[in-house]
Amino acid sequence: MRFWSGLAVMAWSVSMLAGCGGGSGGSKTAQLRLLNASVGYPSLDMSVNAVVQNAAVAYGAVGSYAGVTTDAFTNAVAVAGSTNALTSASRSLTKDTNYTLVAYGWQGALKTALIQENVAAAAANQASLQVLNLAVDAGSVDVYLTGSTDALTAASPVATSVPAGGGSVYNAVGVGTFRLRVTGAGDKNDLRLDVPGFTLSSTQVAVLLLTPGVASGTAVATGGVLVSGIGLLQAGASTAFANTSSRVRLVAGLTGSATVGATLGGTDLLSGIGSVVSPAAFNGYVQLPASASAALTLTVNGTPLTMVGQSLAAGADYSLLVWGTSASPKLSLIADDNRLPTASGVSKMRLVNAMSGAPLGQLSLIGDQGVLAATVAQGTASAYFPNLIASGTPTANFQVYSSSTLMENLSLKTVLPKGVYTFYMFGDTADSTTWFPLIHPDR
Repeated sequence: MRFWSGLAVMAWSVSMLAGCGGGSGGSKTAQLRLLNASVGYPSLDMSVNAVVQNAAVAYGAVGSYAGVTTDAFTNAVAVAGSTNALTSASRSLTKDTNYTLVAYGWQGALKTALIQENVAAAAANQASLQVLNLAVDAGSVDVYLTGSTDALTAASPVATSVPAGGGSVYNAVGVGTFRLRVTGAGDKNDLRLDVPGFTLSSTQVAVLLLTPGVASGTAVATGGVLVSGIGLLQAGASTAFANTSSRVRLVAGLTGSATVGATLGGTDLLSGIGSVVSPAAFNGYVQLPASASAALTLTVNGTPLTMVGQSLAAGADYSLLVWGTSASPKLSLIADDNRLPTASGVSKMRLVNAMSGAPLGQLSLIGDQGVLAATVAQGTASAYFPNLIASGTPTANFQVYSSSTLMENLSLKTVLPKGVYTFYMFGDTADSTTWFPLIHPDR
């Protein structure tokens, strides 16, 4: 089996279920359908030579087979109902063969790949499974199939180190209903997806496609690390497995030496390592269920403060910034976009204004490439500057200004390619000795 991306043949051997459905026969006919695996587009059309063959295919769904000529033809994918193609390619197919065209990627960056469905059925009492990692921002992953209550500590992955934008070979696995878990490669504690009911039957050959772990069409929840899944059977149905979790980290930015702790949605954000001491104290991301209003309890110097519930979108990453003073703490839930830069040799960076005290004026961040962020109010984050040059000379100079007043000057700071950074500015606006700039590598 072959998996083609655009016009180039990729070295991915994609397994599918042999047998059901199928080709129309005939000397010059193949069968083609569309799988919408793009979180950027909740509904897509597929056309052949400008004629729509699959209409309004929802994310996670697959269209019906359409008979197409095996001669060269133009194959296009567009937003449902639109005549403007998002992507288009010329293709030639093999007669009497089924194909699935996979559309994937973020909004504005749609890609397609072609699955040729010609693999024989698996052996009796076995299934064949291949993993395609289309969540390119997530990096390499491991995939596990276990019992519902089995710990991962003694489990072996069915697919190991599946690279971003790549795939595994197909592997013989058992049959039944499994707990499907995806982790970061080599790290069983780095959970990216947890599905309680993933079913495989005897002789099936299936492909598990991993996609970014956000709801289809979501414009805000762009964490980039969690993944969702789509199971697909050759000439059979697809099943979407949505990610229902978020990741949150605690950032303590209070002035002085206040001790901070937090519980969100019943989950301790400190992961058992104890309270953090501000200023500029970070805890790693903690995974917890997405919620429209997750209950938050904050402690400062041991005193609990009940705060308003926080809205957490599935698949998103957040920084829970505690700033201000220990006597008057403030809270900001900041969405983190941990998707990697798309261009080579660059990084991306934003500015977070965590200054306490009377407003000193909105902050700006200046780098070697000019203004990276401007007019950032207290307790807020700027947009990411997406193309911070990091190749060649991986050091840069930065200045923080309040209006036209220079507050901090950082020289020769390391910025590595494909990095995601946040430049924090902590301290009391009335006391320059407390001003504390920090460049934090988020990925």
